[in-house]
Amino acid sequence: MQARKSLMATKRNECNLTQQQVADLTGVSRALIAMVEVGLHHVYPLLRSRISYHLQTTPEEIFDGRGFVLWN
Repeated sequence: MQARKSLMATKRNECNLTQQQVADLTGVSRALIAMVEVGLHHVYPLLRSRISYHLQTTPEEIFDGRGFVLWN
């Protein structure tokens, strides 16, 4: 059985980026990116936009209205 992945993690992998690279590009810690990817932390609109930009998508495609990641 394969583990469920968030759409954010899927998009990050499609863009060939590590969590650290996304963190560096968005100005946050790798730990925060990791927590967001597994649904343990929500993100505010500005960070949603920054993450989405670097993952070549829109915030609506990877986050719900509260700022938590969506799942495959």
